[in-house]
Amino acid sequence: MGACAFVASGVAFDVDAYVRDTPLEVLSVFHKGEVRPEAGPDTEPRPDSGFVAYVSEDDFPHLIDQVGDAVDFLEADQNEFERLQKLGADMMLLDFRVSQQHKEPKIHSVPPELVQAMSRFHMGFVFSVEVIVEEYRRKRWYNPPRR
Repeated sequence: MGACAFVASGVAFDVDAYVRDTPLEVLSVFHKGEVRPEAGPDTEPRPDSGFVAYVSEDDFPHLIDQVGDAVDFLEADQNEFERLQKLGADMMLLDFRVSQQHKEPKIHSVPPELVQAMSRFHMGFVFSVEVIVEEYRRKRWYNPPRR
């Protein structure tokens, strides 16, 4: 399964106020100072607050299957990204999670349309490649990256 998530966060970002009034499909919210319960004893508290939103999910494990949805997401929600920046979100990224059922390496490329759309908002990206062991359920598969 492939999936793509949008992550936004900031040290001074009021995530609770933002998620009350957003058209984005929010999967999870995290707050400054939190430590995930499953984290180890040496884990530092989060330095920022933010959220993870759904972009796409696909039964096929290829990046190209997620790219069209990501470009559509970026084009449709331009006002939201500007609003996020004004409200203190200083980190935004797309996380492309690609599942791999084979042990041979696969090449994943990013088309210029996606890079161009992301660059308008100084957005980064992450590629997470996982070997499939068990099915992930939506709303449980994503842990946002730490700064």
